[in-house]
Amino acid sequence: MSGMVGRLKVLAAVLALTVFSLSCTATDGREAERLVDPLDAACALADTWMKTYPPERMSWSWDSGVLMLGLWDLYEVTGDEKYRDYVKSWLDHHIRSGYVIAFNDHVPPALIALRLWVETGDEAYRRVVDDAKEYISVKASRTPDGGLNHMGWYTGNEIWVDTLFMVTPFLME
Repeated sequence: MSGMVGRLKVLAAVLALTVFSLSCTATDGREAERLVDPLDAACALADTWMKTYPPERMSWSWDSGVLMLGLWDLYEVTGDEKYRDYVKSWLDHHIRSGYVIAFNDHVPPALIALRLWVETGDEAYRRVVDDAKEYISVKASRTPDGGLNHMGWYTGNEIWVDTLFMVTPFLME
């Protein structure tokens, strides 16, 4: 799966560079001519990813969770259910095969479960949400001053800024 993680990082970098380059302005303050609509570019990138990688090959971790959040956002913006269906297939696969929320990097997938639970009312998604809440409230390793230890027993007493993205969006929503 390390190859998959590498491809996810490349995908994220390409998407970020694409969005950045499409939003640049000319030096005189005028908007630069857009060669590609950013939404069209995002959809094309997502469509290629979904055709290339079956959802069952995606891990239960922050990287896949963040990708699924992006696909969910495309679903909400475009109304195209293929993005939701891909995300749902991914989550359903992990619910069937088992998932673990052992450290903060495992929380982003629970945000997808929350969104699917709100949309469908399916209790299987609610259980994932409850598991994430229990992890954050009860099981998560803490630093001596009560902060969320980023990777639990693995990293010792460390607070990482990316914990804000791993946990806070889930708590906020």
